[in-house]
Amino acid sequence: MKRLTTLLISGFVLCCVSSCDYGDLNLNPNLPSKATLPSLLAGSEGVIAFSVGADVGQMTNTFTQHLSGIVLQAAAWDRYNVDAEAGTAFNTFYAGPMQDLSTLIRQANENQANGYEGIGKILLAYCLGTMTSLYGDVPYSEAFQGAINPYPKFDSQADIYTGIQLLLDEGVALLKTAGPSNSPGNDDLIYKGNVSKWIAAAYTLKARYALHLSKTDSEAAAKVLAALYDGTTYRGIASSANDLEFVFGSGTSESNPWFQLVQQRNDFRLGKQFVDLLKAVPADPRLQAFAKPDASGTFSGSAPGQGQAADSQIGPYYTTATTPVPFITYAEAKFIEAEARLRLNGQDAEAGKALQEAIRASVDKVTKSTIPAGEVAAFIVNRGTLTGDVTNRLRQVMTQKYIALFTQPEVWTDWRRAGFPALQPSFGGTNGLNPDGQIPRRLPVPLGERLNNPNAPKETPSVQAPRFYWDK
Repeated sequence: MKRLTTLLISGFVLCCVSSCDYGDLNLNPNLPSKATLPSLLAGSEGVIAFSVGADVGQMTNTFTQHLSGIVLQAAAWDRYNVDAEAGTAFNTFYAGPMQDLSTLIRQANENQANGYEGIGKILLAYCLGTMTSLYGDVPYSEAFQGAINPYPKFDSQADIYTGIQLLLDEGVALLKTAGPSNSPGNDDLIYKGNVSKWIAAAYTLKARYALHLSKTDSEAAAKVLAALYDGTTYRGIASSANDLEFVFGSGTSESNPWFQLVQQRNDFRLGKQFVDLLKAVPADPRLQAFAKPDASGTFSGSAPGQGQAADSQIGPYYTTATTPVPFITYAEAKFIEAEARLRLNGQDAEAGKALQEAIRASVDKVTKSTIPAGEVAAFIVNRGTLTGDVTNRLRQVMTQKYIALFTQPEVWTDWRRAGFPALQPSFGGTNGLNPDGQIPRRLPVPLGERLNNPNAPKETPSVQAPRFYWDK
C-alpha cells in the first residue's frame, strides 16, 4: 500500500506541475533549476489532496465505521492493525508538501510575493492541523531545515495549535495586501488565485481548529464565532461553490484517490453504522450517492471488523474520477457554527438554523440538486429540528456532521472530542498496539521516527495512549 500510494502521488504531481503556466516567476535567473513558486504551490496542493484521500481519509473513516475492510490493508485497519502504515501520511506530508510549502513561504517572502506567501501559510496550517490530529505532538519549530537539523524535536500539541492559528492570521494579513503581480493565477489549482476565497477559507479553518479544543479551552466556542464573524458580518466560506477543495481530472493519473482505490483494489465496503443512518426513515437523499446497492439490490453495511464483500460499496459521488477531495467546506462551516452556538447557549435558535443550512448544503452538493425541493425540505426539517436538552442537541448536530463529512478525516477528530455518534469497537481489534481492543484515539509515532530520530517521543507505540492534549 505504501509503495502504491507513493507511485500514485508521484504520477499525480507530475501531472499537476506539468499543466501549470509558470510565467516569469523563476526567482533566480542564475539558478534555473530552482523550484518556482507556481510549481511549489501546484505540487503541494495536489499531494495534500491525494494523500488526504488515499491515506488519511481511508484509514480514519475505517476507525469511524463509515467503511469496513474486506481484504488487504483495509481489513487490517478495520481491526486496528495500523503500525505498518501509520507513518505513510507523516512521511508524505513532511517530505513533500510541508517541506515545499516551507520553501515557498521563504522564497515568496524574499521576493515580496504576498499572495503566494499567504496561501502557503494557510496550506501549511492545514497540513499541521492534519498531522497533529493524527499524531499529537509533531515537529514544527525545528522542522524543514534539511541536513542542518535532520532530527527536529516534536513540539507539544498545545504549541502546534498556537502555531496553526498564527499561520492563519499571518496568511490572512498577507493576502489582504496582495495584488495581481505577487499572487498566483491558474497555478493555484484550488481557487485560481482568488484572494477573497482564500481569506474566507482561512477564517473557517481558524474556527475548525478552535473547536478542536472544546474539551480544554473554555473559550473555544466563542473563538469559533469570532473567527466566522466580524461582529455580525459572516466572513467564513459562504457557499458550497467556494469550498476549499481540490478538483481532480479524468485522466488515469489525474483521477481522485477514491476512484483509483475502487478501480485498483476495491477492498472497502460501507460500514453498518453509516448505512443504517442513511436508511433511517425518511431515507437520506444522499443514500444512492454515498452507497451502491449490495448484491441483493438493497443497501447494507458491514459490522466493524467483519467486512463482507456482498455489502454495499462506496457510491458514485466519491468514486467518480473528477470528484474533488475537500479540505474544508461551507457545510462544515455551518456545522461548526451550530455546535459552537449550542456550547454557548443550548437554546440558541441560530444553532438550529445553522444545522439546517449545513444539511441543505451537503444534500444539494452531493445530489447535485437533483432531488425535488419539497423532499429535501421535509428531510431537513426531520433531521435538522433540534429537540431535547443540550446533550441531545449536540448529538443531533454531530450525527448529521458525521454523515455529511463522509470520507473526510475530520469525522475522527469529531468523534474523539465529542463522542457522537456512539460506536462499538471492532471485532478482533485487540493487538499489540491496542491491547484493550478499543477504537483508536491516535496513531503511533511513525516507526521511522522512533528508530532514527532521537528527539521523537519515547512512549510505547499505541493507538490509545498518551491521549492528545485536546482528548483528555
